[in-house]
Amino acid sequence: MRQGCGLHGNQYGSPIPLILPAFKVTDDPTIDTTSRTGRLVMGVLALIAEFENDIRRERQMDGIKKARERGTRFGRKPLLVAETIQQVRKLRKAGKTVPEIMRQTELSKASVYRALSP
Repeated sequence: MRQGCGLHGNQYGSPIPLILPAFKVTDDPTIDTTSRTGRLVMGVLALIAEFENDIRRERQMDGIKKARERGTRFGRKPLLVAETIQQVRKLRKAGKTVPEIMRQTELSKASVYRALSP
């Protein structure tokens, strides 16, 4: 292995190399990835960080699952609810143009046409 080229996962033909750049921290002489020991420490720290990230992701997914079971809805609230659709259709029957309906209901052109479709 060349100096500073990084670590490779499986040296028996691994298609995805794990590339860690070699560096020295000038403030702290104990952090040195130009040596084998330094690269080992950085690799272990990277694995611990990945493990913590996986734990966080699992907790987040568990929380989302529990919230959904309680009936929590995620995302933006829908603009086109039944009463808005009725209002748009009523305005159109009264002879209002689409731009007028857009201004009055504060909907986009696409939402107005979606409300007018059967």
